[in-house]
Amino acid sequence: MKSKTSSFNLTIFKKSITRFWPIWAAYFIFWLIALPISTASDLSHKIRFYDDLSHVLSYSAEQVFTMSKDLGIAVGAITAIFAAIALWGFMYSSKSASGYASLPVSRRSYFVSLTLAGTIPVIVINFVISSILFLVMASYGIGSFAIAMQVFAIITLIYLFFYFFATFCAQLTGTAFVLVPLYALLNFVVIALYVIGSTFLSRLVYGLTATDSALQWLSYLSPPVGMIYGTGMITTAGTNVPMFTGWGCLITYAVVGIIFAVTAYLIFRRRRMEAAGDVVAVNILKPVFKYCMTLGCAIVFCALMIFVLNDTTSSSDLFTIMLLLAIGAIIGYYISEMLIKKSFRVFKKRTAPGILISLAVILLITAAIELDFIGYEKYVPSISDVERVSLNGCEVDEADLIEEVIDVHKAIIADKERNEAANYGDGYFIYYQSIHYYLKNGKTVFRQYRIISYFDDANSPEILTRINEFLNKPEMILSGILPSFEIAGPENVASVSIACEIPSGGTASEYDMPTVDRLFYYSGEDAYELWNDCILPDIEDGCGIGKNTSYYYPLQDFTTTTCVLYFEFVDTEFVNTASSGPPVDRGLQTLCITTDAARTLEWLEAHDIPVYTYEDISAAYEDFEMR
Repeated sequence: MKSKTSSFNLTIFKKSITRFWPIWAAYFIFWLIALPISTASDLSHKIRFYDDLSHVLSYSAEQVFTMSKDLGIAVGAITAIFAAIALWGFMYSSKSASGYASLPVSRRSYFVSLTLAGTIPVIVINFVISSILFLVMASYGIGSFAIAMQVFAIITLIYLFFYFFATFCAQLTGTAFVLVPLYALLNFVVIALYVIGSTFLSRLVYGLTATDSALQWLSYLSPPVGMIYGTGMITTAGTNVPMFTGWGCLITYAVVGIIFAVTAYLIFRRRRMEAAGDVVAVNILKPVFKYCMTLGCAIVFCALMIFVLNDTTSSSDLFTIMLLLAIGAIIGYYISEMLIKKSFRVFKKRTAPGILISLAVILLITAAIELDFIGYEKYVPSISDVERVSLNGCEVDEADLIEEVIDVHKAIIADKERNEAANYGDGYFIYYQSIHYYLKNGKTVFRQYRIISYFDDANSPEILTRINEFLNKPEMILSGILPSFEIAGPENVASVSIACEIPSGGTASEYDMPTVDRLFYYSGEDAYELWNDCILPDIEDGCGIGKNTSYYYPLQDFTTTTCVLYFEFVDTEFVNTASSGPPVDRGLQTLCITTDAARTLEWLEAHDIPVYTYEDISAAYEDFEMR
């Protein structure tokens, strides 16, 4: 009768735990200080200042949840890699690998025993720490077993992912010197590649930029960042105790960790023990490592050299980029060859085809991107496909306004050559323009462009004038400055601050400055009168009042005054119905004033607020320099 193969070896399990007890001891001491001891210290201080224990409980819950998440990510990731190095380190020495392989223990038994040895001690410690935390909080009269168990679940789920992932990484290499950087790299590689790749590609693709939404979604592929994005706290109505959110995120990561553990087991079953000391322990992954290293070094080297050379233009010469890519690719290719072969003797004829093919692929793809073979730069959505569009944050959904934005977009694309030809030191203003299409099929199209306006031009570029005129149409200004709630009376206008730059007049106290800044503040009836009786009618008459983030100041245009208004509005209905918790809903709007806003200028004059144009300010500087 055939003997049954065991899937677990108790001796290996026990020895692995006791042999590496310093790791578990350090882990226990850290969490003992970070959670129970720290919480006891805070509570002994807070309990003196709050009669209502619910406030103390709210504060304590927020503290322990924050530390559990933030410290859990850092401590879990670090402890996991130390545990992986300790438990799987026998594979990184030929002598120990041969010794383990000679024992009458199956690969499955090894894997299960060592995996459990890296998880069970931590789970037990986490439970003990959480129990102590509960007792500490209970001793101050705010004990919550639910909060303590949530803390246990948070730090345990985080650690399980990182340990299983570290175990997977441990199977890919034959040396601890590679395991640590490999583990760190794979934890952040996706988000790093996106940031570096989008920065690099923006040199080749006109209008391409990294988007916050894409960055947020891709961050989940970089676990430490994804755990931060995917978790948080909320306070529910009727209670001041915060609740931890993001259980789905942490559970998903733990499940993904189990998948990594299963994959690690499949690799370990067929792993060659003689691969100890190899940079890449799995033969099939050696070409993958080589060509990923080649491409990665090409992009990183190119981006680094562009930064070192202080190239701040929107695009670089194609020949320069291709040359830097080629140098980086050669460096990456031969470094990977040295690491794989553990020798410096890699510059041989038989390696030439690999690097030549790599260079050809990289350079052909670069040329294709620069020449816009896929039509990314020239693409403009059809008006029939667009539901709404945002230009520099001002959103419209009327067909005629959407068509006007599309025409502006086409003009910006036609202006590509002039904007990309700008070199550092030429002397120019840079205006960043963003266009965000929301299509009827649910997709979005986002572009961001640099528009150059040289100091010595007689006029601003025509496209800037068109954008300026569009954004300062009355309907566009109103859509950009009106808050989400109705302004029914003075109670909705919290305040208005008016900032002005005026000539100093050479006064004794200000003799060393050609201009000075003045700030005026109004609230209640005065602020409402300025808004309702002056600002709104002037805008509706097409006068030059605009949101300052969308207004341009060409040197030849002196009709803009130095008066900038900061309005703060209050939604009184929200204030009256909100009992506690969320902050008051306020909308802050910033407006700039021009010389044709008659009602507004009359109000400013009646309140003795000095109004000067930029022409006046320029004259004050010229007069100051002549004195």
